[in-house]
Amino acid sequence: MEKDYDYFFKISVVGDPGIGKTAFIETFAPESYFKKESLKKSFFQERVVKRIGVNFYEETIVLNTDYGSKKCKIRIWDTAGRKSFESIRPQFYRGSKGAILFFDLANRDSFININKWIVEVREGLMRDERRREKKGMGKIPILLVGNKSDLETFRVSPKEIDQFIRDHNLYYIETSTVTKEGIIDCFYSITSLMLGVDIHSEYFLSNDIIYRPNRNPESHTSSTPTLSAKDLRNLSQKAIFQKLDILEKKLDSFKTQEIAFSKQMELEERKLKLKEKELQIKEIQLNEKLQAEDLGVLDKKIVVFVSYATKDKDLFKIKEFAEILTTYEKVDDVLYWEEDLKDNIVKYMSDNLDKCDILLLFCSPHALKSKAIEKEWTSADIMNKPIIPIFIKLNHIPPLLKSRLGIEFDTFDLQKTIDEVYNLIIKKMENRLIDIKDLKTDF
Repeated sequence: MEKDYDYFFKISVVGDPGIGKTAFIETFAPESYFKKESLKKSFFQERVVKRIGVNFYEETIVLNTDYGSKKCKIRIWDTAGRKSFESIRPQFYRGSKGAILFFDLANRDSFININKWIVEVREGLMRDERRREKKGMGKIPILLVGNKSDLETFRVSPKEIDQFIRDHNLYYIETSTVTKEGIIDCFYSITSLMLGVDIHSEYFLSNDIIYRPNRNPESHTSSTPTLSAKDLRNLSQKAIFQKLDILEKKLDSFKTQEIAFSKQMELEERKLKLKEKELQIKEIQLNEKLQAEDLGVLDKKIVVFVSYATKDKDLFKIKEFAEILTTYEKVDDVLYWEEDLKDNIVKYMSDNLDKCDILLLFCSPHALKSKAIEKEWTSADIMNKPIIPIFIKLNHIPPLLKSRLGIEFDTFDLQKTIDEVYNLIIKKMENRLIDIKDLKTDF
């Protein structure tokens, strides 16, 4: 079964018998485990299981942390304070991630006995704390709770409480099982300590009743017997309104940030639309330019560059081939290197390759071995110029050009070969099947 929470914590609540521990816990719990109607109305919505010397209750608390909301399931163990259960209590402490020491402000003995309870809890948690120490974690957090069960007489002074929490480095909260003040804050605080996050007192429903370790006594809100239950209710109500006011201000701040973010998003959206329009305009201009180039290609005459191995000059009848091809209507000139030229083949290529519109590559074993010829056709390919392989055998074509449309050289009918080459030249230039068409697609 998939769990519906992020963390699970066990809390042990300890203290003398008859001082209100169970009433303190059952403020959140059903009046009776067996009354389903009460179960629906209670603050805690899960079952209570009774055991010998201990009851336990379960509830889920959601805490807001720097890492987002964390859903914490807490199991609260109500240990019996009677001496008859002293031998079995320690086994129930094991596995606890936190503890609550509970005493009655009107019962001095319950406060004095807290010294015994804290020793018993620490001994029961010794094995767990050793494991935490090995992992570099601190001690298991303990929260001291003073309950105002009797508002007529206070037997424990604030100075005694202050000294105790200083000696043991504890957090302290005062509660009232009569007015319910501070009870929710107790479970919020101990869960925060177990989770390892700061306690944010601005979320408290009570009115600044938490004592933090190592604070000056003068800064504490002292317990006073002159406060009645009505006074405490008024304080609690006032605190709630103060918290609501803080939350409303935070909400207004979030709304302001949301409006600013929305405006920024609108501005970015406008910028994107303007950029999109600019790109559309550039695309139209480019298409018009390419169309104009296409028309120019169709109107002007073609300059052909012939690449061949000098040893194949007679085999392919290069000079005669060039002279005949020049006589065709759309051909302006046929450029090819000859041995009697002043320039070497590399310089001739660099000076004339850029002037041509198409390259005819005469393929042969000699051409395959020639670095100069390889440089010619690779340079033409880089310049996006159409290349027509002319071959006697297919395996004479460079591997990278075998996918190009070529012409088989007829050694017995030169005119037929030239006609086929010319027709392919016209087809490539008019339809721009390779380079110009690819250029349009890229853009």
